[in-house]
Parts: sequence; C-alpha cells; structure tokens
Amino acid sequence: MKKIHNVLKQLLGLSTLLWIAACSTQTWLHSSDYAQGQALSNRDFMLQGRIFVRSEQGGISGKVEWVSRLDAQLMTLTSPLGNTMAQLEESHHLATLKMLGRDPLTAPSATILTLQYLGYPIPVEGLHWWIQGLSAPGSAAKRQVNEEGQLQDLTQEGWHIHYVLWRQQDSVWIPERLDLTYQKDLIKLRIDHWQWLSVPHG
Repeated sequence: MKKIHNVLKQLLGLSTLLWIAACSTQTWLHSSDYAQGQALSNRDFMLQGRIFVRSEQGGISGKVEWVSRLDAQLMTLTSPLGNTMAQLEESHHLATLKMLGRDPLTAPSATILTLQYLGYPIPVEGLHWWIQGLSAPGSAAKRQVNEEGQLQDLTQEGWHIHYVLWRQQDSVWIPERLDLTYQKDLIKLRIDHWQWLSVPHG
C-alpha cells in the first residue's frame, strides 16, 4: 500500500511539472492577475476583420481595419464590396469621423461621435483593451472564465463583452470572435488578421 502511495505521489509530481512546462510555453492575454496581464498583453496592434452592428437605427455589416495604439486610433469601416463607409480617428481626447461626401465631424470621444452620427456607439477607447482580453484601467470590471481558463465574459462601463472563440497565434492566445452589447446595441467582431506593432507596454 505504501508503495502504491509513493507511485501516485511521483505521478502527481510529474503531472504538475508537465503542467508548469506547458503553461510556460503559452502566454494568455487574460491573466487572472490584472497587472501581469497588462504587462504581458497591452501593446499596439493592427487587425483586419468583419463587423456586424445592430441598433435601434437598423443594422450594417462590413469589413473593419483598425490600427490601435495607446495614444492614437485609426479605424476604417468598408462595405462588403470594399467601399469606404467611414473612417474614425482618435488622439489627444479628440475624435474625428470622416464619411464620403461630408465634412469631417469631431467630438471628445469616438463613442460619443459614432453614436451621434452613425446611430450606434463604437467604444474605441475601451475596445483597445477588451479586444486583448483585458479590462480597461480606471473603472471596475467583472470577469468570468470558462472551464479551460479562457476569458468568456467581461462587463465594464455598461458594456458586456462575450468572447465566443479564441485562437493561438505566435504562442499567444487572442480573440477571434467576440460580441459586444450595450443596452439594445450589438456589435459582432470576427478577426481575420492580427499583427502586433510593438512590444508589450509595461
């Protein structure tokens, strides 16, 4: 009996070592320790994907290209045929919206600007963090993980973000599909291409 106990103890120790080794080769964007997650994951990026928006004003679908930096944002929305519908820039607490055939429009934030002139909000400020699996700094957030330890739901600033699907890229797990809801508004994002533009911000 003592011999069996020793064998089980050795197997448990071996499995623990294998688990630690496996974890050391993969970086999760959604660390349970916020500070560690921020250091690992908060960096500038560029992505291309597809977007669907449903609001009380109606619904749209198209493609999105987004260059996101801590101090500047540039998001371009195009139709399924590739025609530019809107271009959104934000830096230094000023957001600018450009649409074909109209003068540029400005507001203090992208969320306010898109709600006023597109009829639905695009929370670019928080989305920079949420799309990396992080809560934005400066306000409380509620997080829930699934059975595999992946971030499944995040609630912050009135928005609920549901992470539908994750994928691994360059040893890092990144969201591939996520749904954002705010009251009656729904934004669905599917990321086709993701590229890091900087090392992690400490």
